[in-house]
Amino acid sequence: FGIVQARTLPDITRPMHWWRLHRDLIPKLSAEAVVLSGAQPLTLFAVGGVAGIAAVGTLRAAQVLMNALNIVTQGIRLSAVPAATRVVRRSPGALVRVCFVIGAGLALVSLGWTAVLILMPYSWGQELLGDTWASARELILPVGLATAAGSFQVGGHIGLRALAAARQSLVARSVGSIAVLVCGVLGAVVADAPGAAWGLALGAGIGALAWWRQLIAGRRHHDSIIDPQG
Repeated sequence: FGIVQARTLPDITRPMHWWRLHRDLIPKLSAEAVVLSGAQPLTLFAVGGVAGIAAVGTLRAAQVLMNALNIVTQGIRLSAVPAATRVVRRSPGALVRVCFVIGAGLALVSLGWTAVLILMPYSWGQELLGDTWASARELILPVGLATAAGSFQVGGHIGLRALAAARQSLVARSVGSIAVLVCGVLGAVVADAPGAAWGLALGAGIGALAWWRQLIAGRRHHDSIIDPQG
């Protein structure tokens, strides 16, 4: 359908050209994708092994209420990377400020949505989650804080993608994933589902710090390449 609509044929030689052009980024970004896809289920399996299936169900129920924000966040992340790349070309010094505005804005939206869920009438929650709402309601605040921290991370992610800083991005993703796993499991050991939720919030906060630290390091490395005497 795309061929018919565009009235053109794809150039099958372009993918190989793209791979050669970006071959230095592909291994690190592929490793990051593996870490990303494996971290969340591994964390849930570990929490389930410590606190039981019911704890995982309660935790997932609270997370489901945040899924609408995840869709918005992913959309902004995908559309903001090309814009941030143009910022790097025009004014590299402005990149961190732009990414901070994006990350902080998404975090504020997440906190606002969390407040809405906390203040939502009990009957509405039952309509959404049924009997699970009684236990999931207690986890809204820590899960909301974890979501806000994850949203703030997006600013750092956008900046590192714009800089093509694959190594720093992999480091940030690995640190954040390990922090979420360790803190989530330790929280589950201490206080089951509520402890796991607060542990995930702490791990997400550590991950946010890792992303922003790597963004600043990546920008300095970029500046040193542009201006070796700077």
